[in-house]
Amino acid sequence: MSRYVMRYTGEGAKPSQDVQRLHDHPDIDVLDDTAARMLLVDGPDQTVRDVASEMRDWTVNPETTIDLPAPHPSAPTVKKQARGRRRRPAR
Repeated sequence: MSRYVMRYTGEGAKPSQDVQRLHDHPDIDVLDDTAARMLLVDGPDQTVRDVASEMRDWTVNPETTIDLPAPHPSAPTVKKQARGRRRRPAR
């Protein structure tokens, strides 16, 4: 199963009957429906695309994630010189 972002491209907010249809589908899990025009769903690729194609004004895109850089990168480490015993000069 894969995660997909579904976006309603029609007028106004997403239709509640479309959202309910996705909630009721046995092979699709609606993970987030709090946005006014988008849904995050999890399900088999072809199933999600088939259901979306039957609903008017919906687009489907795979979820993408981006690794963010560390907000406070650590200071570069400085390698210290090995401190061994000094040799005495030969006499």
